[in-house]
Amino acid sequence: MNLIARFLKWLVANPGTKIASLVLAVIMWFFAQSEQVHQKVFYVPVEIANIPSQLSLFSDVDSRVEVRVEGLGKYLMMLGNDDFTARVDASGVEDGRHTMNVSPQEVVVHSDKQVKVLVVQDGSEVTFRLEERAKRKVRIRAEVIGLPAKGYVIYGKPLVYPDNATIYGREEVLTAIEEVCTETVDCSGAVGDVTVQVGLVVPLDDLRILSPEEVTVTVFIQPVDRQEFTSSQIMIRGFPQGGGTVLVDQVSPQLILDGAKEELDKLTEDDFVVWVDVSKLSVGVHILPLHVNLPGGIKLVEMTPAEVAVQVVAKEEMK
Repeated sequence: MNLIARFLKWLVANPGTKIASLVLAVIMWFFAQSEQVHQKVFYVPVEIANIPSQLSLFSDVDSRVEVRVEGLGKYLMMLGNDDFTARVDASGVEDGRHTMNVSPQEVVVHSDKQVKVLVVQDGSEVTFRLEERAKRKVRIRAEVIGLPAKGYVIYGKPLVYPDNATIYGREEVLTAIEEVCTETVDCSGAVGDVTVQVGLVVPLDDLRILSPEEVTVTVFIQPVDRQEFTSSQIMIRGFPQGGGTVLVDQVSPQLILDGAKEELDKLTEDDFVVWVDVSKLSVGVHILPLHVNLPGGIKLVEMTPAEVAVQVVAKEEMK
């Protein structure tokens, strides 16, 4: 038997044992490699850090630098590009265009893996532009969450002091901002006024709040009161199909309203509107539901009657 035939016979004999041996050899090789020190190149995102408070980054830095890292193989194989950040220190710089080099010391590893940044390869320069921040005063809106205890309601608008804030950032961004919000004020289960000191929320990452750092917010809580009101007129909204004259049955709806006592005490008929929608009605008599528009914080409990008769008269019938 020639040498080739003998090798082929050996190769096909006991295939399971040979495959297991091969797999074991590969595993041992990988294990040996994982316990040895290797080097690997990563393409690391760049971040501009320590920008002076009076300046703003004109646009995001969309660039990466090539970084060579050393460590055990088992650590390097578990890391990716985004496990590192190259932070360029912009402290002390003025507005304008800047080009700075990234040093190994400025590469941050976001992992507990024991690796060492050796060098930042050629092309480590990062170019960015800083602009002087513009300032603007905007109103402050209280962000209220939660409902008071049963039988209580929030009365009126929350009081915010001071009620405006000075923000700064790029001018084109500032022009789109009309207000900033407070951190949330939770009124869940409250049975009396809620007064807290809270910070302000920056609406965009590129903006900063110059002042104030905190504001005082008071949310007014009152027991629910119930009162009865009468509407002397019913407003008509919409237009009937094909035109014509709309005649509404002369009724005076009685409304039972819930709300804070102080709110209800000052409520007059001019503050709410009872109306009926006659949109696209045909000629004839119709029974339609009544609707009411109420101020914020006031709730309709019942309206009597809840419906009204409406007659649409054709133009020629009116002659």
